Amino acid sequence: MGCRRGAQMEKPMHGSAIVPYLPLDVITEILAKLSVKSLLQFRVVCKSWCSLISSHQFVKKYLSQVTTSPSRLIMNPFGLVNDLTFYHLHDSIVVCESSIDFRIEESEYCVMGSCDGLVCVKECHHGMIFLWNPSTRCAKILPCTSEVQGKVYELGWKYGFGHDCNSDDYKVLTLSPEENTLDKMEYFSYKSMMYTLGTDSCRRIRDSALGCVFIDKSATFVSGALHWMADQEPSFTRVIISLDLTSETRVIISVDLTSLIEVPQPDYEYSSELAEVGASRVLDQIDQNPIYVGK
Repeated sequence: MGCRRGAQMEKPMHGSAIVPYLPLDVITEILAKLSVKSLLQFRVVCKSWCSLISSHQFVKKYLSQVTTSPSRLIMNPFGLVNDLTFYHLHDSIVVCESSIDFRIEESEYCVMGSCDGLVCVKECHHGMIFLWNPSTRCAKILPCTSEVQGKVYELGWKYGFGHDCNSDDYKVLTLSPEENTLDKMEYFSYKSMMYTLGTDSCRRIRDSALGCVFIDKSATFVSGALHWMADQEPSFTRVIISLDLTSETRVIISVDLTSLIEVPQPDYEYSSELAEVGASRVLDQIDQNPIYVGK
């Protein structure tokens, strides 16, 4: 019987009773406008709906509609680890307040990045890195996790997570300080490991001695590239380090505050961390400094 109840129906034969019929493209358009929670529920309607909702083409269509929604700024105030406040990017109006219902037993975790509804999370005590889907509650531990575990100088590691539009795949980058720089406060040389979700494998990519001190531990993913704020030696000029996920090459971008847009900061008595800002590069707002946004 398949989806004969509440789903696509066969076209009526000539002279038979009229039977409700919705073409597949119409069903797809209707489903694409639903919430993630509703989609997860509708997967059990029938096999064809489950296959449609789980298909790569439908996921891409759904994500393309989500990314056209107004940009939002997600703030995570220090001291409120599991609480999130959502603001519109350009007017600082509170959209909603929410909480994270994800837990790692007897441990702490850090969000290293998010993209298309997937979240890259690092367990702080043992260094496990995994990708988590908050909608399905599914998590996948990265095979390169062993590279992080047991490292005394793990605090010097840097992370990045994003989507490679060329291969249509998700990648996680880990930067670990080279052994010969571990005795320095500034880690100028890094070993670069790239994890690819599609192949579930890690590989080493070209390392670079950038001559920069990273300010950000985790990258901001914007327009196909990972971005970290840094200070470049010898004058410690503020720059942005950008790594393109397709070519896997790095560039250093000079920061000109006069060309950026200042966004009013919400009135907090304590500092906040920036987690996501649509498709814009941002500078930090620690210690009540202004938030600067640039395309």
